Amino acid sequence: MLPIILYMDKTGTDAYQRYSLEPIIFSTAAISRENRDKRQAWRHIGFIPSSKNLTRAIDKLQFHHDCLAVLLEDFRKAQTHPPVIAIKDKVTGLVIQKRARVPLMMIMGDQLSQDMLCSRLKANAGGAGRVHRSCMCSYMTLDDSSHTYQGVPQELLSQMTAFASLSDSQVTALARSAVEEWIIIDSGLEPAVVYFAWYSVTTILPAAAHINTKLP
Repeated sequence: MLPIILYMDKTGTDAYQRYSLEPIIFSTAAISRENRDKRQAWRHIGFIPSSKNLTRAIDKLQFHHDCLAVLLEDFRKAQTHPPVIAIKDKVTGLVIQKRARVPLMMIMGDQLSQDMLCSRLKANAGGAGRVHRSCMCSYMTLDDSSHTYQGVPQELLSQMTAFASLSDSQVTALARSAVEEWIIIDSGLEPAVVYFAWYSVTTILPAAAHINTKLP
């Protein structure tokens, strides 16, 4: 078993950060953390070029996923047809051949990279309801020194978890009811959950339906 770790982080290629590239590098969780912290333990798969010449957000997202599909094609093939690798047994010293399983363990990166991966509204663009997943504070309160921190209630997390298990048709029905406002009282759901349902149908689901994701 060779669990693969990917890392993505866009970087500038000139002094003014006008032209960007997003390297996709990988390592494996099968080695120790001490060895994985060394630069020699990471290899480049490829680079995603800048999409600044595209104007629509949906086109930028599709371009990003199309690039990922090309870069990860060999990785996908390795998952479908596990390669045979040679391993030296530490006890006997013999070199044996094993078929490697290469699941994708995690994808690390900054917030922008993660937003692009899941077609999420960019939280660093000022349009997200919360600045961090563990806090209810919005961008409107960041410069307010008198604002009191409010953590995310466990009840809200539980409701969001339940909401995530709904089918598309259930989400659509819930959101349409939310637009009519009466569901806030009759369903017992928090207004934030209802708003998320409405936003999902009006923004997230239509956008995601046009993004042809090709992650392995």
